[in-house]
Amino acid sequence: MDKRFEELLTFIEEDSKRWDDAANHCDMIASQLAPEHRASLELQCAVYRERAKMHRDLAARMRV
Repeated sequence: MDKRFEELLTFIEEDSKRWDDAANHCDMIASQLAPEHRASLELQCAVYRERAKMHRDLAARMRV
């Protein structure tokens, strides 16, 4: 595999971990809020998890 391509894959895989970390941090904060203030933050967490999955799936397809 070309070195630049491998670097790109590594970046994408690491980025997915950062998105998951952000979602977990977001969840931690949301859990401390009153229910009426929690919804928008929980939506943001879902978006972060979706982005993480998209990055993981892309990297997996590129590694085949």
